[in-house]
Amino acid sequence: SRFLKERYGHHLDIEWVAKDNKIYFVQARPITVKTNVKVHWTNTNLNENYPDPISPLLYSIARDSYYHYFKNLAGLLQIDQDSIRKLEYDFSNTVGIWGNRIYYNMTSIHNILSSSPLKKYFKEAFNQFVGYSNKDVSNMDALKTGSFFKLVKRLLFLNFRLEKHVQKIEGKVSGYAKRVVNAKEYVDYKDLFYEFLDLRFNQWYHASLADFFAMIHYKSLEKIARKFYGDKSIGVHNLLIQAIPGLISSEPLNDTFDIVQRINEKEGACEFFLNHSSDFVYKELTDNEKWKSINNLIQAYLAKWGFRCSGELMFFKKNYIETPEKFIELLQCYMKQKAQDPRATLAIKAAESKKGLRSFAWKIVKKRGLLLPLSLIEVAKLYLTTYLCRQAISSRERVRYKQAEMYYRFKEVVRAISSKAAEKGIINEADDLLFLNYKEIGELISSSNMFFEESSDLISHRKAMFEKESQKMFPPHFVTRFGERPEMVQEEVPLQEGANEFSGIAASGGRIKGRVKVLASVLESEKLNQGDILVTKQTDPGWAMVFPLIGGLIVERGGALSHGAIVAREFGIPGVIGIANISNLLKDNDEVILDGDLGKIQIL
Repeated sequence: SRFLKERYGHHLDIEWVAKDNKIYFVQARPITVKTNVKVHWTNTNLNENYPDPISPLLYSIARDSYYHYFKNLAGLLQIDQDSIRKLEYDFSNTVGIWGNRIYYNMTSIHNILSSSPLKKYFKEAFNQFVGYSNKDVSNMDALKTGSFFKLVKRLLFLNFRLEKHVQKIEGKVSGYAKRVVNAKEYVDYKDLFYEFLDLRFNQWYHASLADFFAMIHYKSLEKIARKFYGDKSIGVHNLLIQAIPGLISSEPLNDTFDIVQRINEKEGACEFFLNHSSDFVYKELTDNEKWKSINNLIQAYLAKWGFRCSGELMFFKKNYIETPEKFIELLQCYMKQKAQDPRATLAIKAAESKKGLRSFAWKIVKKRGLLLPLSLIEVAKLYLTTYLCRQAISSRERVRYKQAEMYYRFKEVVRAISSKAAEKGIINEADDLLFLNYKEIGELISSSNMFFEESSDLISHRKAMFEKESQKMFPPHFVTRFGERPEMVQEEVPLQEGANEFSGIAASGGRIKGRVKVLASVLESEKLNQGDILVTKQTDPGWAMVFPLIGGLIVERGGALSHGAIVAREFGIPGVIGIANISNLLKDNDEVILDGDLGKIQIL
């Protein structure tokens, strides 16, 4: 038995007989029951949306959201219906939670992608999208795959209609937000609660297409760049997709700069802002008619962009609408550091990108020499792929903006329901409902839950468990055995080549020498001085507000299409992403050299 196991490399189902004190093997085949199945987890990309321990309510929404996200995407991509049914376990378990932090189950996701005729390409693209280094961690044989030609036809059709899908979800979310703002009676909130769930579970496939096409076009453009530039392709690749026209992530920066300009133009306003605390300034703005024009600008900004802040999908986090004095701090920071107009920077970077695209095209023509028809085809492919990649990234940023708006308005709905529940004595504190899942809240609204009178005890128990579980630490990537749940997983710490050099993903080109500032949240922006290198665990769209102040970016977690990477490229800020534990290794004012083309930093 041991000989056969060693010979074939796995356990075997063996049939044998014994006769005359001898054993005869009849047959041996691979064991039919899988044991010791590995499950691979990562949260490098999810940390951008969920940077801290998440509440039971948010996890219940996120878990079912990803179920519908991948299942709807599978249908859109023409994955065989029998395969979809057989993958129900994997659709239901695309994410999990460890230490109250959400993780991708990469094994289940790779199992799903295995049913596509482009499975290898999609797995590589998804890995790059989330910043995952392993190639294929599926644990099942490929199921029946659909037709390659039908898939290509479907992709072309969906890509052609991408703008309509994005506009559709934008309209739906805008309508939802308006109804939340106009809600007056408690009875209105029951419908708004379920409207959010319908949007997130059943309508969000319109938005998921932007993610999908950003992922595959980014991968396609990388392959073209590597074909002609080899190991130097990363810098060229990033150059082609910097300064994307009309990127919605740049608009809050433009509006913030305009507010600062108006403050500088108004007599005495600059001194007033810089010589008083943010709390005092905001109170004066709202109470004193003298500052009415500036206050109107700030209130308009908060209404449009105020929910864009670090941790913008987190129900425990506060944004600029909820803490407006933090936005005043940001304005003060812009004024102290004399931030430059982001539009001027973007114009320069856009010109660099166009020049880089022309240089790339000329390189293709020169390499092909006399084969002009072939070079023209390849140049056309380059221009088309660059355009499609830019379009998809821009679309993805638009739907992420609407996602943040939708989640903030839903948080307002939950607050209203919480207030009513507190009045009835069902809960004790305003945040108590965050410790129920969405189905339990739905039952509470309708008074249909099985143990109605025990809601308060259940919440108290979950609060205690939440505090305990949140203390457990798990690394960005780790592996478990199927069915096992370790209390903790120790992060593997690899030896570094040279004590002072670290490598990650080359996110945005350029080299800079400077001092670092380590920030846990964008709300700590007052620590920054002009040209500092920002170091943080992860970024989300709310971090864009400080980019006009920084000279470089180092992010512990994320991928090439994480928000920090996109905005860094917009402003030509050298950036490296995906250096494990770097936010703990570096301290404020440490001096480093950052190379965004090589994806390296050196601590001096």
